[in-house]
Amino acid sequence: MDNGSSDGSQEMVEKNYRWVKLVKNKENLGFAKANNIGIREARGDYIFLLNNDTVIIQRDWLEKMIAVAESDPKIGIVGCKLVGPGGTIQHVGGWYNVRGTGHYTKDIDRTVEVDYVTGAAMLIKREVIEKIGLLDEGYSPLYYEDTDLCARCKRAGYRIVCTPKTVIIHHGSSTAGKWFSSGFRFYVENKNRLRFILLNYPIHWLIARIPNELGILAYSLVTGRFSEISHAYLENLKQLKTILQERWKRMLA
Repeated sequence: MDNGSSDGSQEMVEKNYRWVKLVKNKENLGFAKANNIGIREARGDYIFLLNNDTVIIQRDWLEKMIAVAESDPKIGIVGCKLVGPGGTIQHVGGWYNVRGTGHYTKDIDRTVEVDYVTGAAMLIKREVIEKIGLLDEGYSPLYYEDTDLCARCKRAGYRIVCTPKTVIIHHGSSTAGKWFSSGFRFYVENKNRLRFILLNYPIHWLIARIPNELGILAYSLVTGRFSEISHAYLENLKQLKTILQERWKRMLA
């Protein structure tokens, strides 16, 4: 999948990797929409999402992740150990609770069960996609669509795990950094954070989160970002009917 690049990578793939089925988007469609196009074109029992700012350093990286996936029929999604260019642990799975979302940055020595893994390097069983559907394109242009997919996967009865057997270097935010000013990024992160909360949190968590949201509003006032956070709230209010319909649909699935 080429998401509207202009750095010559399309030509490089066509010249050196003729066996690759290259799907070309004329413009950058964002993470969810572009990956969904690729998923629809893909064949096989597994889908692997891999960011363009990653470096593979192991020959058998994919075989190791598939072995983990096949070790238990209840495993639906597998993540790996992501490290920065200097070798620092970047991401080994994440969690979410009433206080919000976060990810572990300490090393692991065994496969662990988590709430979500990052879409920067995510192995998904095709049966999961067939059961729960594609990435939610409401998380445009990016952020939280991978967390949301994992939440839906868990709700469908699957496990999410992260394995240290595969290690991938991830430079992080290489594309997003070009797209976003800090203010716009703050807006997008909060818009999609709120969407994730409204779609996936149980009612008692939503009520318990009110103090957290007041704290975020206070922070935005102090830091001069109230316009961005209010825009994030307003966008979700505009989409509230659709969001609630989707929430109800997920509850009945």
